[in-house]
Amino acid sequence: HVQNIGWMDWRQSGIVGTTGQSLRFEAFHVMLDSMFTGDVEYYAHVQNQGWQSVKKNGEVAGTVGKCLRLEAMDIRLEKK
Repeated sequence: HVQNIGWMDWRQSGIVGTTGQSLRFEAFHVMLDSMFTGDVEYYAHVQNQGWQSVKKNGEVAGTVGKCLRLEAMDIRLEKK
């Protein structure tokens, strides 16, 4: 989720967000394809809020509609 754009198309690899436009990256969610057996867990550090609780398998990390930027993220694969 990017400032003034909203949710962008899903990506399988490469850059997410924008470059050269000075827009806030505000939220994201991660899903694994069926080739991986396990979970993806991720955390977002949000402006003025700090680290959010863990999100998993497509849950939204960050904020939408609050005009706060993501400052860091941590993504982990948990194999089953």
